[in-house]
Amino acid sequence: MATTTAKTTDKKAKVPRAKSVETLPFSEKLVLNQWLISLFGIDPLAAHQHKQRKVRPLYMLTKTLADCNDGVGPDNLHHFYTQLQLNRQPGARIHPDALLQYEKNIVDHTVWLNAGRDRPIEWKYYQWLSLLFTEVYLDRYFRDPQALLESLNHFVARFNAHWAGQRVPTATGISPYTAEELNKLCLQNATGSGKTLLMHVNYRQFAHYAAQHGKAKAMTRTLLITPNEG
Repeated sequence: MATTTAKTTDKKAKVPRAKSVETLPFSEKLVLNQWLISLFGIDPLAAHQHKQRKVRPLYMLTKTLADCNDGVGPDNLHHFYTQLQLNRQPGARIHPDALLQYEKNIVDHTVWLNAGRDRPIEWKYYQWLSLLFTEVYLDRYFRDPQALLESLNHFVARFNAHWAGQRVPTATGISPYTAEELNKLCLQNATGSGKTLLMHVNYRQFAHYAAQHGKAKAMTRTLLITPNEG
């Protein structure tokens, strides 16, 4: 009697390896900063393409300002403003009239800050840009927060898609903004860059736009938190 034995081989099916996913470093995921830069007609995401990846998006905006003189010209406007207008990009989404008003606001706040000072303040280009970015954000926040939210989230979607589509997909960890998050603004400046002086102007910038839109009472409670008494 012949016996047939069935021989089976238990082979594990090959599972395709998942693509490795990088994590975007903090210095490159400042999406609010990059959104602000995009309003000036500069595409921050273009800096991450190919050999340009090491080019910081902010540099694309500041490279024409770094060599400007500090202070204001005969027209009582900062030289940085004049240079920015001369180098206005075709795709800029900030109207020249609005940019001029932002500059006048900065000048007025600076005059107030310099009153009684033995040594008047003359902003450096990075300080002036910090004030300008604050002007842009607060204007849009108080004037039309829904439009601000939509514009920000449109950029976030494009930002995430850009990094997910790289040769090595990169996770940004950035989710869409919510309306409740729009009232939080973080300004990051290096040690010795004049943060305390800028803070005084930031306070006045907020008060200006709050009053302009009938929300002056928003400034009745202000809590300033510092790391120490100094």
